[in-house]
Amino acid sequence: MGAERGPKVGQISVKVVNAKNLKNADMLSKSDPYCKIEIGGKTKDTKHKDGDLNPEWNETFQFEAFQKDEGVAVSLWDKNSFGSDDFLGYTFVMYEDCLKGQDTQKVSTLMGGTSGTVTLVLRPDFDTSATKLAKLESEYDRLGNEHECAKSNNQLLRQEVDRMSGE
Repeated sequence: MGAERGPKVGQISVKVVNAKNLKNADMLSKSDPYCKIEIGGKTKDTKHKDGDLNPEWNETFQFEAFQKDEGVAVSLWDKNSFGSDDFLGYTFVMYEDCLKGQDTQKVSTLMGGTSGTVTLVLRPDFDTSATKLAKLESEYDRLGNEHECAKSNNQLLRQEVDRMSGE
């Protein structure tokens, strides 16, 4: 499976914090939601929360990330004791704007003819596009400072040469 996803780039931590204002899928009671997280074909589920349309999970999962992975697929479901679970919504959360080694909170609106939001905290341990951009900006600033310092030194040298030429 990893071959078509490119080389492994590292691990990403995904914390499923909560969901808010979920649509109720049950007739006689409230839904018992759980969250399904998928990256590159690997899926992990939170525990379900009985009768709660604003569940708090605070569950963290680790995934391997590969070069061609772009984000996290999130779906919410209503756990049923009998029959199949009911769909509550889905969303996609990109992590290319997250910085390496830093927690980034993402709140995403659910799609699929439903309502509500889901909150995740993402923490990649690899260089994302945002991390690479931050490094380039830092290097650009450093080189700009070195250039200004060199210009200042050149001016001082020119003044000294002019002074010595006049003697």
